[in-house]
Amino acid sequence: MRTDTVDTQFFQRNEALVAITVSLLLTVGNSGCFSADGREPTGAIPQPNAGIMDTVQRRSPPEVKKVPEIERPQPRFPVRQTPESLTVPGFEPAAFVTPSEDTGQARPVIIVLHGNFDRPEWQCEMWQEVGSWHGWILCPRGVRTPFATLAEDRWTYKGGAPAISAEMIAALDALDARFPGAVLRRGLILVGFSLGAIRLPELIRLHPDTFETVFLIEGGLKQLEAGLPMMKKNGVKRIGLAMSTAGNRQNVSVVQNKIKRYGLRSVYVDMKGAGHNYRSDFGRTGNRALHQLLDTVEMTQAAEADK
Repeated sequence: MRTDTVDTQFFQRNEALVAITVSLLLTVGNSGCFSADGREPTGAIPQPNAGIMDTVQRRSPPEVKKVPEIERPQPRFPVRQTPESLTVPGFEPAAFVTPSEDTGQARPVIIVLHGNFDRPEWQCEMWQEVGSWHGWILCPRGVRTPFATLAEDRWTYKGGAPAISAEMIAALDALDARFPGAVLRRGLILVGFSLGAIRLPELIRLHPDTFETVFLIEGGLKQLEAGLPMMKKNGVKRIGLAMSTAGNRQNVSVVQNKIKRYGLRSVYVDMKGAGHNYRSDFGRTGNRALHQLLDTVEMTQAAEADK
């Protein structure tokens, strides 16, 4: 049998079938797999039988919308302010810092007592970062120390707790007079650094039901331990501690355990390496400690969100 004759006859008889086969091959080629002429298909794809299949456009992938990021709360640390001078009748001018946020309402006061050979401005500068979110920072000046020159500008407190008490009250009155209606005389916080911390328990004795929250820095542990029963009786509920020298750091755990046995809230900031001073990060660590001490949860939530 001659195959060339059979093949010719086959294609003549099945011409329509061959045309359909070629059309299908072109369709597959234009679908992105291959094309009859070896070129990549682009844009609109014309089909061989326009009457049967309309022109097909390539479909773009669906637009993917970006999910907005969740805004995490950030810890709020007040912008550093320069302490201002406050005239206090009968005493040297005090230093003070205004609340970091104006809520339109009267705000409580944090009274900060400095140490020996110290300045009230230094205490106000540190505590404005620690606590001006809570209210006013007020730093009584005391008297000049005889062991420094005028140029050194160093101060101390004399006359014991009664003299400091009189100056504290006068400074509060002066602040209230300068900013009428903006100073809240309830919810006062008393802070003492070194000499100020040593005098703090006796000031609580002189002012019952005045200070629910106190904070002692680099001193006063012995006086605090002895005065705990009286301090609780006089309304103290929360005690903050921050120590840096070796002796104070060694004794703080014993005192803190006694604080807890009296059912008082307590927080401790370890300032190891700072000497008889604040450590450079106390603005932030003290800020967090004060929030914990006052049982405000916003800083704890922000800290968890940052992890």
